[in-house]
Amino acid sequence: MNSKTVNPKIRRKLSFKKKLFFTSIICLLLLLTLEGVSRYFLILESGYEASLRLLESDQKAISASGRGKDSARENLHPYIGWTYNPDVDPGTEVKGERIPVNRWGFVDNHDSVQKRSSNRVLIGIFGGSLAQDFNNHASDSLIELLQSREQFAGKEIVVIRLAMAGFKQPQQILLLTYLYSLGAEFDYVVNLDGFNEGVLPVVDNTNYHVNYSYPYSWDKRLYDVVDPRLTDKTYELLRLRSKRQTIAKSVLKSKLRFTALRNMIWKIHDWKLRASIDELALSTLHQREETGRGFATSGPENPSLEDGQLQQYVLNLWKNSSLQMHKLCEGNGTVYLHVLQPNQYLLGSKPFSDLEKKIAIADGHEFQKQVEIIYPQMREQADWFKVHGVRFYDFTQIFSDVEETAYSDWCCHINEFGNSLVAEAMAQKLVHNAVEKN
Repeated sequence: MNSKTVNPKIRRKLSFKKKLFFTSIICLLLLLTLEGVSRYFLILESGYEASLRLLESDQKAISASGRGKDSARENLHPYIGWTYNPDVDPGTEVKGERIPVNRWGFVDNHDSVQKRSSNRVLIGIFGGSLAQDFNNHASDSLIELLQSREQFAGKEIVVIRLAMAGFKQPQQILLLTYLYSLGAEFDYVVNLDGFNEGVLPVVDNTNYHVNYSYPYSWDKRLYDVVDPRLTDKTYELLRLRSKRQTIAKSVLKSKLRFTALRNMIWKIHDWKLRASIDELALSTLHQREETGRGFATSGPENPSLEDGQLQQYVLNLWKNSSLQMHKLCEGNGTVYLHVLQPNQYLLGSKPFSDLEKKIAIADGHEFQKQVEIIYPQMREQADWFKVHGVRFYDFTQIFSDVEETAYSDWCCHINEFGNSLVAEAMAQKLVHNAVEKN
């Protein structure tokens, strides 16, 4: 036997070690490559660290409710449609500071139920998303403007943020009634509304066969609620949401939760589940169309749109809700101000900047068509409000001589500059009414 001949057993043993070594190296390189690719996509999305924070925020929201961050923050409310859910919603960041969701479900660093005193002025501001943005971004400016005037000098001014994105009448009057029932007090109530009340009943509610007086997207908000005709669909929806919740919880507990790869795997899995949920929602919608309207999600039949009857019902709902807010405030020693918000689709209400022509106008959109119909009718109600004692202020022309950019999107919202002009005009009206009150 040749002395140089290697023992076959030893050769096989060394070969196995080498295979294990090289397999480990290959697996490690593959993992590093996948980690690098995952990190690359996260960097492209919004920066690596920012993406991880956003994903973690999504995972926390889904783990708490089985829903994504945007829908998880909303919580059905027995009287006013919905509020935000303080259990899962961290609040809103404004100018580097976070405004929390208070115990009543509103983004506010004050309690929604306050008591009047001689050295405090309580101003409740109601409305939809434009009013909510105003509360978040311009309430401090409003307070400064008021404190510079003799009527409010030396007093603590508290703006109670009671606007909610998507709210439309009669949600404001129902909210005011609810708060008064809880013992809340106000010196002034400002209802900054108009767009949601005039547009959403036609563009959203009736398009989905939901009664015009019901809250915005009411049928979609009730996907979790069992329609007796669609129990199987509802069960499957809850099962999918439960699966999303379970997977999100597992990521948050994982030791690899800070790796890009683990987050990308979760994101792809969650995308698939969310797509299944969207597909199920569409199937549910089709089944509802086949089986007919369900009262739980749709409410009473709508009046006809073709003969103009619906437009009149929408207008009356807006007027009557405001009138009842006025009467309720009057009975509680509160001054009520109703402000009709501006909108870019009202013809001649603003000379548009070059930027606004790009971002603030969606020619031919349903919003534009409905504003052009309903807003002139709303403005014509000024005399009706005056006869009924309602302090009604038309802010639709507030930008009529303003060439600077004031609108921030193609819907209805305004930027910080626009909010500052609204704050100045609102302060003037509050001062005027403070003189009359005194």
